[in-house]
Amino acid sequence: MLLKFIFNHISIVCTFRKILLQHEIANFKHDYRLAVFHDDLPIISVAILFATIGLSISAVTVQATNVVGTWVGVTHAAILGVDPHHNTKDPNKIRFVKTEFTFVIDKQEGQNFSGYRISKNGLKDNFVGAFRSNMKSGVTSNSDGTRVFDMVGNDIMDSCYTHTISANGKSTVAACNELKRQ
Repeated sequence: MLLKFIFNHISIVCTFRKILLQHEIANFKHDYRLAVFHDDLPIISVAILFATIGLSISAVTVQATNVVGTWVGVTHAAILGVDPHHNTKDPNKIRFVKTEFTFVIDKQEGQNFSGYRISKNGLKDNFVGAFRSNMKSGVTSNSDGTRVFDMVGNDIMDSCYTHTISANGKSTVAACNELKRQ
């Protein structure tokens, strides 16, 4: 696709150069300064070619990373209250825990995707997600809270999750982890 694009732009530049040469020959009798322009024509043609290629490549849409698959990681969480994913039971206690999660992303269309996560305790909840325009970072959301993420590579996702006590009535959670595709 890129080669076809480059060949199309080369043909546009060559056509432009041909038109300039025809114009130069037709007007040479009237203005001798155009003869000097003829010597600079290859440089101008190359400059136009690279300018059009550069502008067009920057306009090419960046593809979102394919995130469909199973992702696993250990969450480092700070929790206030009762949270069954992390096995905390005291509503007034702050705990710092590490919990393994498995994320399964089973659908993706462009920059949007969906799936579910399962904690080591077997609890499952669904989520939806979207990439930002840079197609390397984004956000997911479930019924309790929000996770922001950055793709560190095609198979590593760095993410942080939060929810407040007002979301589920039981706990406040701040957690970060690195998820690796299996």
